[in-house]
Amino acid sequence: MADHRIQRETSEGTFMPNQHLGQPLGQHLSPGLYLIATPIGNLGDVTLRAIEILRGLDVLYCEDSRVTKRLLEAHDIRLPLARYDDHAGDKEREEIARRIEQGQAVGLCSDAGTPVIADPGFKLVRHLRARNQLVTGVPGPNAAIHALALSGLPSDAFLFAGFAPNRTGARKNSLAVYRELKATLIFYEAPHRLVESLQDMGDMLPGRMMAVARELTKTFEECRVATAEELVAHYLKHPPRGECVVLLGPPDLGALRWDEARLVRAIEEDQGQSKPRALARDLSGPSGWPSTEIYNFMMANKRS
Repeated sequence: MADHRIQRETSEGTFMPNQHLGQPLGQHLSPGLYLIATPIGNLGDVTLRAIEILRGLDVLYCEDSRVTKRLLEAHDIRLPLARYDDHAGDKEREEIARRIEQGQAVGLCSDAGTPVIADPGFKLVRHLRARNQLVTGVPGPNAAIHALALSGLPSDAFLFAGFAPNRTGARKNSLAVYRELKATLIFYEAPHRLVESLQDMGDMLPGRMMAVARELTKTFEECRVATAEELVAHYLKHPPRGECVVLLGPPDLGALRWDEARLVRAIEEDQGQSKPRALARDLSGPSGWPSTEIYNFMMANKRS
């Protein structure tokens, strides 16, 4: 792959930037895809380099041109816009690849934050890298990282899990995977599903300190840290607006697994309504017991 670096002399001495990353104003950008982070709320958070790169692009692909135009107009930037969103397919990816082959500098941004993160852009990046075409980025705002910093939850190890599944059953199954992961978990969630998600997280990942961050970088920015029960009670009274970031602190692994007495109570509460294997699967998540152990436990107690 070609080396895209150049050497420039500055007043401070020799400077070796990537040619496509830090050119002087007015210098032509190298052909390739530029992933450009945009503000997550406050338009003032766009970086100087992002503005410089935007001014040098041949075309900018975005989710919603109405949103992106507000940013461009705020900085007096004029360039052609094209759509790349959840519905983009091979046709759009081939179109972008052809533009780069023709020598164009192509930008990609999302409505807010860093593109490709919880965003369909990863398929485009994969497509272009398979063709050995230049892909680079202009870093900047990211809601997940900003929320983690505000929350005060442990940040030495964390997992960003994107959007949790919409339906309760699928959401609970996906959450069960993280029971013993010693890391802070970060999810994005729509406001109309926030309360349901908090309830499921409290059920499947009990005993963790949690946080909900919303309206980030805006006038009414909020980061509320509490238990799942407290957060559910609050947002039932005060329905949220705008996309939310939900964070769960790491688990106390010693407190995760139910003792036998608690497991017996849960089995008895079912009153024989469920088949043993189905009940074992249902109890596996909240109890911390593997479903096979629960099933064997029920069979052993039944025989005795």
